[in-house]
Amino acid sequence: MAAATTCKLPRTDAHFSVGHGFQDDCISGTGTIQGYMIFVDFSDAQSPASESVKELRDLLVPDAAKWYQTASYGQLELNITADTSKFYRMPKSAASYRWEEGFGAEQHLSYIQDALDAYTSNGARAPPAETDILYIATTRNNDKMTRSLGSSFSVSTRNGKLVSRRAVTSGANPYISWGYKAVNHETGHSMCLPDYYPNTPDLPTG
Repeated sequence: MAAATTCKLPRTDAHFSVGHGFQDDCISGTGTIQGYMIFVDFSDAQSPASESVKELRDLLVPDAAKWYQTASYGQLELNITADTSKFYRMPKSAASYRWEEGFGAEQHLSYIQDALDAYTSNGARAPPAETDILYIATTRNNDKMTRSLGSSFSVSTRNGKLVSRRAVTSGANPYISWGYKAVNHETGHSMCLPDYYPNTPDLPTG
C-alpha cells in the first residue's frame, strides 16, 4: 500500500490550485472564520423605506453559518458580525462601477475602499476592527450589480489601516436566486477554493 504522502495531489501554478502546498494566505477551512458585514446603497440604487438591513442580514448570515457547520461536520464556524444600523451611501453611483462588464482587482479594491470611506465618513470615525473577511452587501434594489465577488487580496483603508485578509462583495444575486449560498460560495474563494463550473455564458450553472 502506498504511503499517504505519495497519494497527495501536488499543487500546480494555476490560480487557486487545489493541490497540496498551495500558498496564498488562504483563510483556513477549519476553525473559526471571523467576518464583519456592512450594507450599502447608491444614489441610483437607493434602499426603499420598506427594506430592513436586519432582514437582509437574517437572509444572508445564519443559514450560511449553519451550512458550513453541517458541511464540515462541525470543523468550521463562520462567525459574521453585521452592522445593521443603516445602509451606508456609496460615494459613486452603482452604474459608474461598471460591475457587469468585468472587474479587475484594482477596480474591486477601489469599490471596497469606497465602501470603507462611506462607513468611516471619509476617516471621521474608525474603520471596522481587523477581521478575516469584510463582507459588503448591497440593497436588494440594485439591478446594476447582480453578481457577487470574492477578493484574492487583503483590504486596507486608503490611509493604510489593515481591515481584513479578504473581502466578499455581494450584488443582488443572493436576493434574486442564490440566497445565503452566495455567501458560502464567495467565502469559499477566500479559502482559495476554485470554481468548479465552466466559465462560458452558454453553459449556465445552478
